This record gives sequence, structure tokens and C-alpha cells, in this order.
Amino acid sequence: MLRLRAQSGKTITMDEPLIYVEVLDEEDNVAMVFHREKIAGVNAVNLLTPDSESATSYAALYNVRWSNKLKTDWASETSLDFKKS
Repeated sequence: MLRLRAQSGKTITMDEPLIYVEVLDEEDNVAMVFHREKIAGVNAVNLLTPDSESATSYAALYNVRWSNKLKTDWASETSLDFKKS
């Protein structure tokens, strides 16, 4: 679901399953987070941004600060219905 790769192309392995990938600005503040989860039995990757509904709770839970340097129009959050076929 989520993989980290070095510039050489080599895959970086982790000791634990990778659930969150934080993209940081030059001051080590979080600009965005890719979050892996299972929804209705389907693997999904969500994107958290400073404007996300859960941004405040994520920052409090992991003691991080959101970047104010990244400016863009993020797509608004929508709920999805997943149906297994």
C-alpha cells in the first residue's frame, strides 16, 4: 500500500507496517500525510492536509505542527461507499 524508495531506486524497508507517510517543509512541519487504512475490507490511502477535518487531532496525537508554507486548493473531503464485488 505504501512504499518508500531511495533516489537510487532501492526500496527502503521498515521494521513495522507503514501507516503514515509525512511530507515535511524545510522547517520540519507537516505539509501533508498519506495515511493507509482499510475501509469496508478495501485497502485505501487517504491524504491529510492542513485543511482536513482530522488535521487538528492528528497534530495533537503525534505532536506535530502543520506547515503554513504550502498553499493550494485542496479537494474537499467526501465520503465514499465501498462495495465488495
